[in-house]
Amino acid sequence: MKLRDIAAEILGLEPSRADSLIELRRGARTIGLFATPPGVGHAFGEGRQVLVKIYKGDGSTSGNEQYRTYHGGHFQKVPALMGNPYIQKSLAAGIYRRGGSVHPYAVLEYIPGTELADLIEAAKMDFPTVCRIIEKILFEIWIPIWDAGLRFKDCHPGNFILGADGHVYMIDTEQIRKDAAELLLTPTIWKQRDRHEALGIQRLPGLLTRLICAARPECKEGAVDREVRRLLGEAG
Repeated sequence: MKLRDIAAEILGLEPSRADSLIELRRGARTIGLFATPPGVGHAFGEGRQVLVKIYKGDGSTSGNEQYRTYHGGHFQKVPALMGNPYIQKSLAAGIYRRGGSVHPYAVLEYIPGTELADLIEAAKMDFPTVCRIIEKILFEIWIPIWDAGLRFKDCHPGNFILGADGHVYMIDTEQIRKDAAELLLTPTIWKQRDRHEALGIQRLPGLLTRLICAARPECKEGAVDREVRRLLGEAG
């Protein structure tokens, strides 16, 4: 059975609709990523696009079980994730079993837009646009999540999307799975979150520096990085 047909069945689409699914760029842990086109109804709520992420393997590893637990349960129990409009929503997770096929999957909100990684590579942003992007990352995503007792470490620009509405959206939240589990199951223990806090603070300047240099290519990256670190240090 084709992955496209499996995705359509997971999403509750008629088999004839399988060819209409938008195939997206897969990640290191996935074998397929398919999104619904605008206006196509599905089993996960009207009026919004969703995607199904089909993972490698049969779902028997502890790592894949963590992904399914996060997308199918923990995400919905954390108000800071569910209530933030700039965080990609996790809707469901499970293991597809039919006709000898065994495929773990997750269903997520689909947010059309352009990855910050692509915008940085194109280097066509002006400086005011970069400043607005940085402001939105910090004030609409980073600070609200960390203020709620969560942490994340991966500040890769491929994890953020610039939407058509001008807002920035975090689209790879699987990196928060262990932090969410710690928050929900052992909230007074900060072993996992402390580790991710240190890594996140260490890596954040790199993201901001890459954004700034994309708009100001004449600036030396090392000098920008030092200034960004100084300003972040002053801001606490």
